[in-house]
Amino acid sequence: MVQFMGTPPEARLPLSMNDFYFREIRLVPSYSCGPLETRAALRHIADGVVSASHVVTHRFPLSAASEAYRVAAQEKTALKTLVTFNDTHAPDDTTT
Repeated sequence: MVQFMGTPPEARLPLSMNDFYFREIRLVPSYSCGPLETRAALRHIADGVVSASHVVTHRFPLSAASEAYRVAAQEKTALKTLVTFNDTHAPDDTTT
């Protein structure tokens, strides 16, 4: 799993250390921008300069992660493709 965005300080990830070890799960943070840039982006969203719904163009449940990767790599309409950890979104459920 690659984490592309920071989380609130209180966010926790319950994890089975047995699965972590034997399934060779990797958790990799990926730096994308710093706190100043993140705050500026959030201000733009709050001020209505940009809408978060325009940034995330496709949402997929974790069970469709391979399709999400395909869409992100191949579809010209995919700006940001989001994989969620609950299966409430159908594959290719685009945000409007």
